[in-house]
Amino acid sequence: MKYFMNATLVIVLLVGLISACGQLEEPLELPQSSDPTIKPLTGASPPIGATETVDLIAAQTEDIGSVTCWINGDFLFIQYMTEGGWSLAETHCAVVESLEDIPATPSENPKVGHFPLKKEHDPFTTEHTDSLDLEAWGFGEAEELIIAAHADVEVLSGEGAVLREEGAWGMGESFSETVPEDPHQIERPDDPSKDAFTKITDHPGQGRGNWAMYFTVNVKKLKGLILWNKLGSEHEVTHSRVGPDGVIVGDIEYLPCQHGNGFKPLERTGDRNIPDNFIDFYGLNLGQQGCIEFWYHPDWIDSHVGCVVGLFYYGLPSYWPEYLQVLMTGYNDWQDLANFNAYQGLQDSSNQAWLTYRPSATPGWTTAEPFHMAFMWDGIAPDQQDRVKMFINGNPIGSYHISGDPTFSNWPADAILRLGSRLSGGDWNRHHWEGSEGIIDNIKIWNYPKTDFSDRFKE
Repeated sequence: MKYFMNATLVIVLLVGLISACGQLEEPLELPQSSDPTIKPLTGASPPIGATETVDLIAAQTEDIGSVTCWINGDFLFIQYMTEGGWSLAETHCAVVESLEDIPATPSENPKVGHFPLKKEHDPFTTEHTDSLDLEAWGFGEAEELIIAAHADVEVLSGEGAVLREEGAWGMGESFSETVPEDPHQIERPDDPSKDAFTKITDHPGQGRGNWAMYFTVNVKKLKGLILWNKLGSEHEVTHSRVGPDGVIVGDIEYLPCQHGNGFKPLERTGDRNIPDNFIDFYGLNLGQQGCIEFWYHPDWIDSHVGCVVGLFYYGLPSYWPEYLQVLMTGYNDWQDLANFNAYQGLQDSSNQAWLTYRPSATPGWTTAEPFHMAFMWDGIAPDQQDRVKMFINGNPIGSYHISGDPTFSNWPADAILRLGSRLSGGDWNRHHWEGSEGIIDNIKIWNYPKTDFSDRFKE
């Protein structure tokens, strides 16, 4: 398990005892870290994107289950599951951006009884899911969240007698304190009214019995975002906000689009069937489900001549065709047609799903400003008509076509996503990226079949 931990956060004093059963010293009343009037959802929503799982550890060393986190929409879900005869008697969870916001005793031990998400389970259960609204709790812009997940757990006999009872924590970084012979007292310049505290370390198991733990989750990862690149400058292209950085090949320029600038390739210097100005992204490793979305301002110059513009390809480069392609989209400004093709594997047209649509028939269509495009694939959808979908400005559009039974289960591991690819058809004597349009802006790729694009105006 990889934990996303900023060591500079570990600066709070934690010197009390937490027993294996989770019993704490009598605490001083401290303010809650979250508004107690905000109630979590009841019931769980199954994960449709990325998840993060840690072991649930009882009595300091026993793996008795798991704690799994995921995000659906604006809600974060935290699911406890036990195994091996263990059951949940009580659960307590705190979700914060800073360790200092975790409810604590005067000696700054985690105060599980005041964790905002808590529940007594009668009867005991082997599964429980907490949930919270990220926006309502003030986490709408958070990139990482710290989670302290505690449970009182029991082992019962067949007659219902309690055989064992322990405290359990979602495994992660330890709150344990190393107390040196001469503890270094740290002042609180941000709040002089508080006493100085002893700096703790991140060395678990060296304290005075405190083995409470917390773990950190990457919010963007849980939201299923595997690539986000703003495409508005050389720095933005080569410094993705999420996922692998872009690699610029040849000459491109940056022009105004939806969210600041987007990019477009400059005119090619050689054979226009072979690209020489584009952006590549390596290591995306797309799966059976996914979604690609971006803003596009089409090139309508000489539309009476017409060109089929390949906006992106995902596959393996070769001389001809340009790609042993598995995903591609094209836009024909002459016939006002666009398409999205998804192949089962390299050049495997026997298992293919594709859509075609006429943009001018889309509600709200205009060529005077950028529009939002999205392409979704779902290889496990039971209905073939749901295997691929296209969206313009958030609206599903197009007629689907299926050959075979595409499940999109064998993408090549070294496939490349390329933006600004070759001319696919039309007038071979003109450069189809010429003019002030033909701009791609703000690309995002998700690892689940996203269909709600109401957030497309948020950069």
